[in-house]
Amino acid sequence: MLNVCNQFRVERLTFTADHLVNRVSEAVDVGLMSSPSSPSSQPSSCLRKHPKFTAFVVNVLSEADVTMSVILTTLLYVTRSKPHLRIPVDEWALERVFLGALIIASKYLNDSSLKNADWAAYSGFFSRRDIGRIEREFLESSILNCGLETPNSLLNSARYPRFFPRLIRQGVGLL
Repeated sequence: MLNVCNQFRVERLTFTADHLVNRVSEAVDVGLMSSPSSPSSQPSSCLRKHPKFTAFVVNVLSEADVTMSVILTTLLYVTRSKPHLRIPVDEWALERVFLGALIIASKYLNDSSLKNADWAAYSGFFSRRDIGRIEREFLESSILNCGLETPNSLLNSARYPRFFPRLIRQGVGLL
């Protein structure tokens, strides 16, 4: 039974990571195109696969033991941030947007959240100071209101897969 539960968790994490990668990639493309100092006017990240970024997302989600409610809120924040992002440099843009949204979602939803040193350790290459900067940049550039109007706003927001409502009805992976 434990093996089946672990297999379901891995499948859910992979599915969720793929969806997060797609949404973050779209947001970063918009942010890069809208930045006046961006050299390219063509979307770059949707044209190529992101195996390293996908592995990064899976690693951070599993190491930090992120709940489904935090993941859904992260997706909501990424979606909300898309029209407001201005990304001047492509370097680590995917990772910065993902971590910014994830850290803000985790801190907003959890009474006791991970510290920046923990997020730095889970990221594998950002320092504690970098994590603080990523968090501030994401808040300054995109989200003015972290609040969630209703629990359904997580599901009714931009293009969440039909997989999530079924998980919520089944009570899987919530809080």
